[in-house]
Amino acid sequence: MPSSPCTEARHGIGISTRYGLSLAQTGARKGWHSACYRSREHAMDIAHLLLPQLPTYQRALTLRSARQELLSRNLANGATPGYRALDLPFEQAMRTATTASAPPLATTDAHHLAPPVATLAPVELVETGGKAGLDQNTVDMEQEAGRMAENSLMYDATAQLTATYFAHLLHAIREGR
Repeated sequence: MPSSPCTEARHGIGISTRYGLSLAQTGARKGWHSACYRSREHAMDIAHLLLPQLPTYQRALTLRSARQELLSRNLANGATPGYRALDLPFEQAMRTATTASAPPLATTDAHHLAPPVATLAPVELVETGGKAGLDQNTVDMEQEAGRMAENSLMYDATAQLTATYFAHLLHAIREGR
């Protein structure tokens, strides 16, 4: 809870100052008008309900972006002798990222929101298993191009989900207007 109380004349401090009433008599809690305090608590409950999806979208976009970079690197090294094609197993990485438990953050208030995800758990890259040619290069250009196209579509779908999420959040903030 913020340290400063409501400053509107009809709320907590304004009422108690103007009419000489104690905070208990006005129904305020620590300088907050009771109706204002209740609506603030309600807003925090809604935030806890809406925001847990955001880190999942963030992780998915980060992993998709990292996979796209890796697949691009594979294509760029298609003619490099001895290059081993690598891939990031998205489903496994996402499962690891969502189940990884971080130590709890000490907060001064139970209503504080969780910090954003700064880093992801390390992910093991796998070789794509293409046949090595005479130059020992395992890049199959057609497979890599297919993986890139699939990953690009999935990235776009995740970005669209994230945009829709924010549009719904904005709609709720504007109370349907």
